[in-house]
Amino acid sequence: METITIPKRLLKEKDVVVIPRKEYEELLRIHKKHKGFYEELDKDLDKAIKSYKAGQFYGPFKTVQESKSFLASRKRKKK
Repeated sequence: METITIPKRLLKEKDVVVIPRKEYEELLRIHKKHKGFYEELDKDLDKAIKSYKAGQFYGPFKTVQESKSFLASRKRKKK
């Protein structure tokens, strides 16, 4: 069995993940291929979180029927 030593400064500052090199290279390849997608997703998530914190949301709904009725009413208003 091999042993690796992880410096304490890394453990204090960040999470550490150990994966096989091939998996790491595959993750890098996917990241480069879809970079714009993930940047746009992050922007959308930031916007959604800000809206939620500002109280701009609906629900929670007590039943599925209640949520369906709400969605149907929103659909009719937009037409």
